[in-house]
Amino acid sequence: NWRLVSWEVKKADGRVYLPFGQDLDGYIGYAEHGSMSVFMRLQNKFVFYSGKYEVSGDKITHQMTISSNPVNEGRDLVRLLLIEGDRLTLTTMEPPPRSLVENAEAGDTSRLIWERVH
Repeated sequence: NWRLVSWEVKKADGRVYLPFGQDLDGYIGYAEHGSMSVFMRLQNKFVFYSGKYEVSGDKITHQMTISSNPVNEGRDLVRLLLIEGDRLTLTTMEPPPRSLVENAEAGDTSRLIWERVH
């Protein structure tokens, strides 16, 4: 299991900022049999989803079967995957949803940094 330590948004012009500051928490877990779940508190917003996952090279796909936003159920989220020691970094290839990050624009990406829970 991994605990969320940072959510960074990189704007198309290269600027990086923390849309939730330090007011965030969450966990993500992956089971060997291919299921996963994530729960995040981002200031006063709560996000969760669960489903299957698949790793291919440096990418991981989360196949959402249940979500706090039912519109996302059945959707695949593809993330760049990097594990360095006790750090897991998941980088989006699309802007964050406007329901979470109000000023998200085309070309923005998010980088979620997780720390291994021992």
